Amino acid sequence: MLPMRDGKAKQQFTAYPRRPSPPILQNLIFGTHRPQKKIGKVMSREATAYHEAGHAVAAWKLGYRPISASITAVEESVGEVRHENPFPGVNLEFDGSDLARSRVERAIMIRLAGPIAQKRYRPTSWRRWQGGADYAVAADLALRVCGSGEVASAFLKWLDLRAKALIENHWPAVERLAIALIKHGTMNQEEIAALM
Repeated sequence: MLPMRDGKAKQQFTAYPRRPSPPILQNLIFGTHRPQKKIGKVMSREATAYHEAGHAVAAWKLGYRPISASITAVEESVGEVRHENPFPGVNLEFDGSDLARSRVERAIMIRLAGPIAQKRYRPTSWRRWQGGADYAVAADLALRVCGSGEVASAFLKWLDLRAKALIENHWPAVERLAIALIKHGTMNQEEIAALM
């Protein structure tokens, strides 16, 4: 999800709590998360479309069917993708299983895919303040499964490479979905499925 930017001065994102309670984390990650706070100027509709298309295609290819994708500014967001919860029945505070770790890996890749797709579409469209929530949640999840910052950093680098490969391998689907989002603004699950 992409926040809007204040035209006056650069503002930093308020970091998420390092260890939010599981229900809060679940809401922040996917499906029921709240849109990012507006920070002013809207980035281009096209860049937003590619960002959200990256999230949607990654979710689809990793087994989480997007329910909807939108680049229509609503409340406090300029775009969002809603999809199935990647952690049904998993409590990340206590579950150190391979299944939980695999789900975290996929959740992180979905988060990283939006910024990656936007940068792939037009590198000059990217600003550090964009995708701040994506990176904050990815970092929090990595720390949850890795413990130390050094290991979590290496884990994130590895998942970033995997997410880049996923976007590169499925770039035609990202382009089809982004073009459709630019045209329609919002798409439902059936419309997204037709473009995969």
